[in-house]
Amino acid sequence: RKSKPFTQYALQDDQQRRALAVSLALSPFMKAALVIYMLLYFFEVPSWCWLEEDACGDPDVIPRSPLAAQIDVAVSRLLQMLLLAVFLVHEVALGQALWKFSGWTRFCILVLSFAILDNAMACFNGYGLPPSNIYWSPLLRPLVFLSLDRSVQKFVHQAAVAISNKNVRDLVIMQLIFIVLWGWLGLLLFARTKEGDAYFDDLEHSI
Repeated sequence: RKSKPFTQYALQDDQQRRALAVSLALSPFMKAALVIYMLLYFFEVPSWCWLEEDACGDPDVIPRSPLAAQIDVAVSRLLQMLLLAVFLVHEVALGQALWKFSGWTRFCILVLSFAILDNAMACFNGYGLPPSNIYWSPLLRPLVFLSLDRSVQKFVHQAAVAISNKNVRDLVIMQLIFIVLWGWLGLLLFARTKEGDAYFDDLEHSI
């Protein structure tokens, strides 16, 4: 059976057509924007330097990339919010055009919204969303990349299917059993010794 043309039958609503136009307009810039977003990490001020001027330490003692701190943290946050907004508009527009928000699209919208909110909050309090000892912005970059890159999504899906295989699960369980077993043997063999006191004082440390 011959399929119906997509544009004639699927995009009968004006809102869908406008959403598709926005998505197509942004699509050529998505890969370049994602590369820039990921590369910002190498040029921005490290996250542990955000709250205190001397938190980075002496550069002669603490090694760091020569590229680091080339972009001020305020400029970096503005660039991140701009790029994240482009990603978010593209994904929402594409989902609206197709009248379909897949699991990956919902995950992408959630991560992007969280990242934008974190950067916006960081402009006011210096660290982003609470708690203050966790800097979400660097941690969210891999999730943003995962939610936008289709090849990585395919790999994760294939890996999840492989891990869910019964033989793989049995192998992982067997490995865990052997780890516990060797830790227990270490407790028995090195009891009341200098090495045992250092590395095998209880089951948790021996594992």
